Amino acid sequence: MKDIYFINGEYKKLEDPQITPDNIGLLRGYGIFEFFRTYNGKFFRFEEHMDRLFNSAKKMNIDLPYTRNDIERISKKLKDKNKLKECSIRVVVTGGRVTSHTGYDPKKPTFMILCQKSKSLPKEYYEKGVELLTLEHQRILPEVKYTNYILPISKKKELKEKDKFDFLYVYNGKVLESVTSNLFLVKNKTLITPKEGVLAGTTREFVIELAKDQFEIERREVKVKELEEADEAFITATTKEILPVVKVDDLKIGEGRVGKATKKLMKIFKREVDSF
Repeated sequence: MKDIYFINGEYKKLEDPQITPDNIGLLRGYGIFEFFRTYNGKFFRFEEHMDRLFNSAKKMNIDLPYTRNDIERISKKLKDKNKLKECSIRVVVTGGRVTSHTGYDPKKPTFMILCQKSKSLPKEYYEKGVELLTLEHQRILPEVKYTNYILPISKKKELKEKDKFDFLYVYNGKVLESVTSNLFLVKNKTLITPKEGVLAGTTREFVIELAKDQFEIERREVKVKELEEADEAFITATTKEILPVVKVDDLKIGEGRVGKATKKLMKIFKREVDSF
């Protein structure tokens, strides 16, 4: 792997960084990103990821210097330059260099695209499921995929001490999302997923498309107490696909093992992406 990335019009090696110390992404944490991957060498749900990237940029008042076609072309070139059959692409955009204490020029962002080999989670996670730990938190601007992960990163030690896979954000009695994933509950033949206060996941939408002919779909407010009533639960994300959740805090979800509906959806998902 050559570790070549793209920044502000140039292809560079990772050991040759081009960000100056006065970048507002570094000094103030002001930036957005998008993350997508390949299946069979092709970018998966590319347009949907671009929709979210451009929406995030609009919400954060950053003018993207490249079009969708540009980003696709650069990403393909990075895939080739890094000699990867399958890869994950991370587009990162900050406000650029500061013009005052918290000022920046929206028309001069720092724009990067990084390419890395796709990684899979351990097989046992999908066979046995994972456990989540609740954390009282609601992200600001939840519809924006921004680069600030201060809270979950600062609390990683707690996850390790309690042997949990990740956090599940809850707020004012409502279930929201995991740190980088959307949540689904399964009740009877209904899939329930939080509607507001969460990032609109591209994998979540894909799962809904796959499931809508066999399950009822409810996008709505989800109360924390509904975790006790759920038959099954799973989280979805680009890097996780469909990942079963068998326990939240000390609460077993359903029977405490990967359920039939989740297994069924995992098989459908795999069949679809394998033929992509």
